[in-house]
Amino acid sequence: MMLKTSALSLLGMATATLLVGAGVEAPAAMAAGSQTSARYYLPSGYRDFPAGSDSLEASLLDPGTIGLCNIGFGDVSIASWDDTVLGHVDLFCGDSASGYIHIRDGDGSLNDIGHEADWQDVVDSFGGGLWDDFMLYATGEAIVSDKAPDDHGNDKLCFTTPIDIYTSDGTYITTYQPTVIVSANNKSVVTSYPTHFQSDC
Repeated sequence: MMLKTSALSLLGMATATLLVGAGVEAPAAMAAGSQTSARYYLPSGYRDFPAGSDSLEASLLDPGTIGLCNIGFGDVSIASWDDTVLGHVDLFCGDSASGYIHIRDGDGSLNDIGHEADWQDVVDSFGGGLWDDFMLYATGEAIVSDKAPDDHGNDKLCFTTPIDIYTSDGTYITTYQPTVIVSANNKSVVTSYPTHFQSDC
């Protein structure tokens, strides 16, 4: 639970807000740890935000940090987590090969257009919001979960964990198992994309 608490703290959420629906105004995720899966609760009023809303008030990510990513500061850390296998793992702004920019835009080739649309489709399917908020939450939960990562070859590890999606009133919606690839050498996130019932690990 300590690792999950630190992941929540990185997202700017107070751990006292784990009780769902009490006075939440921004479409921010709240988590409750469990032994088998992470729970992602949609706050009350979440569906009142239009799909794809770019409201800065709704973002869990610092817009200034994303601005640094956009102008090419690849070594800026957007978020970090502590994993029992690798220790400290960062999601850097990165570039076309790894990190936030790679997750968002891909490597620039016609065959790799990134995963922003994939994450946004998931978020839109349960009411809308910001793709990268859910991506950041799911990525962090996969990294800090108790499940050992799989060897993905080329000094890369594949992390995943079940993310159960619930409405603010506790109604179960669905489960996602994100696929998160981490460089074992650099201890940094290479990519993260949503996979539904089974990850690609």
